[in-house]
Amino acid sequence: MAGGISEAQLFLDNETLCEFIYMAPGCEVPVHTHQGSESTLVLDGSFEDELGEYKTSDFIIRDAQHNHQPRSKEGCLCFAVLDSPLKFTEGLSRLMNPVNRYKFNKATSRIA
Repeated sequence: MAGGISEAQLFLDNETLCEFIYMAPGCEVPVHTHQGSESTLVLDGSFEDELGEYKTSDFIIRDAQHNHQPRSKEGCLCFAVLDSPLKFTEGLSRLMNPVNRYKFNKATSRIA
């Protein structure tokens, strides 16, 4: 996704993309919104966005109403469940939107 960010997908059903997301200290995700919903559980560390700071065991839900840029000073590990792909909204990262749609469709089609 971006430098210092790693993802590991977990295949549970054909309607959601489930993944562990690791953000190294000092990393940030490009500004984005959600076409559906994203539920995130912070497993370790912390991150913040325009709406607040989230620490271990916090549970966050974002949808199309939220345009945000998650970033982590200390690093964090999260588990996220998405029912639609991210939509990057600023800069060159918008070029990744077709890749995100493809990745989401490929992941959700693995389980029939």
